Amino acid sequence: MKLRDKQLFRQQCYINGAWVGARGGDSITGSTEVGKTLLEHCAATVKKESMELGGNAPFIVFDDAELDKAVEGVMASKFRNAGQTWVCANRIFVHSDVYDTFKERLATAVSTLRVGSGVEPGVTIDPLIDIAAVEQVEQHIDDATAKGAAVFSGGKRHANGGTFFEPTILTDVMVDAMLMNEETFGPVAPLIRFTSENEVIQKANDTEFGLACYFYSRDIGREGSKYGIDDYVEIKYMCIGGLQ
Repeated sequence: MKLRDKQLFRQQCYINGAWVGARGGDSITGSTEVGKTLLEHCAATVKKESMELGGNAPFIVFDDAELDKAVEGVMASKFRNAGQTWVCANRIFVHSDVYDTFKERLATAVSTLRVGSGVEPGVTIDPLIDIAAVEQVEQHIDDATAKGAAVFSGGKRHANGGTFFEPTILTDVMVDAMLMNEETFGPVAPLIRFTSENEVIQKANDTEFGLACYFYSRDIGREGSKYGIDDYVEIKYMCIGGLQ
């Protein structure tokens, strides 16, 4: 849910001057701005909060990654719910040595997606929430292509009409593109090249949002196991799979 009118939202959260969540806790999926407003009011009565706020998740594919597994990861983290979750991968960084191979394999996987109503059997991409969401996706694609990106697949409204949009892959996306700094909230996978670990870390961290990140590599720790990364992170939640 995107809360476009904060003032209206704040008014709806009060009934006769009382905060709606007065019974003990509040949970919200929304923007960081609205989350801050809620926290202000929850503090007065020391409520528990569960906040899933804005995200701009990076997805990094290193040159030693198992590419088929990485493609599966993108399909799950980018295209679920047509890209309309806060933890969806929004910026997909791919090492230049495997960029072209990864691009082709991802395009093959994306071509199998079926756009339609979520109640129909076999459908994997449902419509966007409203026409404003469609227009935002179009704006991000137009901006990216104006700055040098290319539409590798998709890129336009679906033939079904309404708020359906084709699953889209953009290649050679530049770091100044709008979708690199704003959450697209739609089925658009922008691929960005990188050549070094330091470069991609800097680019992945170049955002005001947090929430989630993903990376694929066969070498993640000094000790040769999933525990080698412990010295470098403050763990809140980490899901690691596919390791032997």
